Amino acid sequence: MSPVGLAEIWRTPAQVLTLQVQWSDGEAAEPVILNQDFAQIDLATPRGLRGQDLAGGAFTHWLLLPAGPGQACGEGPPPLVVIPYPGASYPAAPDPTGRGVGRYSANPQLLAAAGFAVLIPSLPRAPGQEPAEGLAEQILAAVDVAAATGDVDVSRLGIMGQSFGGYSALMAATQSARFRAVVASAAPSNLASMRGAFDPHHEVLPRDGLELNPNYGWSELGQGQLGVSPWEDPAKYIRNSPVFFAHQITAPVLLIHGDGDFVRLSQAQEMFSALYRLGKDAQLLTAYGEGHVISSPANRQAVTSHTLAWLQSALCR
Repeated sequence: MSPVGLAEIWRTPAQVLTLQVQWSDGEAAEPVILNQDFAQIDLATPRGLRGQDLAGGAFTHWLLLPAGPGQACGEGPPPLVVIPYPGASYPAAPDPTGRGVGRYSANPQLLAAAGFAVLIPSLPRAPGQEPAEGLAEQILAAVDVAAATGDVDVSRLGIMGQSFGGYSALMAATQSARFRAVVASAAPSNLASMRGAFDPHHEVLPRDGLELNPNYGWSELGQGQLGVSPWEDPAKYIRNSPVFFAHQITAPVLLIHGDGDFVRLSQAQEMFSALYRLGKDAQLLTAYGEGHVISSPANRQAVTSHTLAWLQSALCR
């Protein structure tokens, strides 16, 4: 009988993770350090900022300032990158490794270590509120709270999001010219075409079924909160889909998408094609072999490096 192993992951205060495997026969595998580079990072201390939503409710936003020397754009206050996720509120400081920020893989500490200020706004949504409704206004209200500290340069404002946060980055950029850089990862751009697409998994393994109902549920009753199908109210789907307002985007846009994502790669391709047709500044970075969250270490490192370079190019010129 083969020995059974117990795997444990230990985290240091510097957020370095170590994997240790102990086998039932008493042997212990050599510890594996998973992210040694984190030991080089000066972690920022999140600062809580009290703000109000448009209905007057009080919420806490979180601001991270670079802890190490140097700013992304040289002298002066650092440029600000906001990471929105509609419906999320953060009563406590977010996890240092980014878990729970933007729900997926956005890591504010890496941005702060690169010399950017980072704002993680609380963005509560009312029941039945359309996803595009007042979105930029709500995000920018939190930005203005951060601006009042005098510690950030909101004239160099970027917006970055993953999944529904990526959707909100694109949608907000159609509603305001204050954003000077946009990064949208795994982002829906056309809520009508998204709901009818097949998950790549089910194209490869059709015996597992189609599972179309989750897409219908997301758009009608879930995060989309649209309440109807596209044929019942096509105008509602149009006004809540950023691809139909691509002409209003003034900022450079970086789109990041895995080819195996259940939010199909075609969503990023639709948005990129629209921006290309309009002569806008846009890039599409496709991560092959990745799903909704880009997780392999090599791809994660490549995407992070490209994102930091993109933000610096867009915000520091």
